[in-house]
Amino acid sequence: MGMNMISKGTEKALQVMRDNGFDDMATISMTEVTIPGNAVRSVLKIDVETLVEMDTAKNLTGSAIAGSIGWFNAHATNLVAAVFLATGQDPAQNVESSSCITIMKMYAASLLSLVLAFVNDIISVNGNLHVSVLVPSVEVGTIGGGTILEAQSAMLDMLGICGAHASDPGTNSRQLSG
Repeated sequence: MGMNMISKGTEKALQVMRDNGFDDMATISMTEVTIPGNAVRSVLKIDVETLVEMDTAKNLTGSAIAGSIGWFNAHATNLVAAVFLATGQDPAQNVESSSCITIMKMYAASLLSLVLAFVNDIISVNGNLHVSVLVPSVEVGTIGGGTILEAQSAMLDMLGICGAHASDPGTNSRQLSG
């Protein structure tokens, strides 16, 4: 059946990947934000506790029941597709680049958060929404392909990342990714 050949070939491929790395292939992006509870209520018309329950039910439990393997999010692919089209990225890379984990939780007051709230004049720390998103493989570039199209190049220029970085290759792509 050739199983020994497959095993040896796989082992060799993994060794080559380990030795050469894939630093230029993708970027890991982690984003966090804390949104005041009163802003969530006034803009989204929902309280933080209900939104956190929805995140758990849909993004975590629902994705697991649906058979999602490791990616629990609220259909991030729509946002990624829009950014990719606007900046000249390869839309086919949307699958890998939109695989992410979104976690929401209600932010409870700790001594540190109370001190920070006092320093930053935040009215209420309790009841704020904390959202974190981990995107382990954002595949983007700022040179070639669709990035040379007029509208897409203008978008990258507006973001200050059009073309190659003058002194540090890859910097513009890393900025675009996250």
